[in-house]
Amino acid sequence: MVSVYVSYAWKEEAQNRLVDKLAQACAARGIELLRDRNRIGYGDSIRAFMNEIGAGEHVVLVLSEAYFKSAYCMYELCRIYEHGDVRKRVKPLVLTGTSFHKPTDRLRYLKHWETEIANLEAELAGLADPKGTLDSRRDLDGYAEFRRQMDKLLSMLADMNTLTEEVHVDSDFA
Repeated sequence: MVSVYVSYAWKEEAQNRLVDKLAQACAARGIELLRDRNRIGYGDSIRAFMNEIGAGEHVVLVLSEAYFKSAYCMYELCRIYEHGDVRKRVKPLVLTGTSFHKPTDRLRYLKHWETEIANLEAELAGLADPKGTLDSRRDLDGYAEFRRQMDKLLSMLADMNTLTEEVHVDSDFA
């Protein structure tokens, strides 16, 4: 059985409904759709699953404004990129209203991560005692990685011939 991972901003209800439709279409074709909801049990490591997605042979990216602003999604996208063969392994699905094809579109997301970095740096600097903040500093390093990689990753995705959610839904994700 072929397995396909899906990387999406699950906090958005519309994305959950779309991924549910994708799961039905995959099941009808004998394809196992691997997503957080059916792969991570209570108390399991989210990061371990995100690393699985990063190494996955087939990954559907549900791209949206929320996706590009999610630390979880950006972590997955960076892991996918570092495992190579992105054009072969990834199938992007671009949600309506998601803009990243023009440089000015991409700069919005870079600015978002710069703001996230500045906010976390300010909070860390405001602590009277910075001891015991190793994990928060790792998060800061992650944000900095997203910021460094963002332009390259978005440019790569913009260069891929992608289809909109309407085309995918109308074709039952053929």
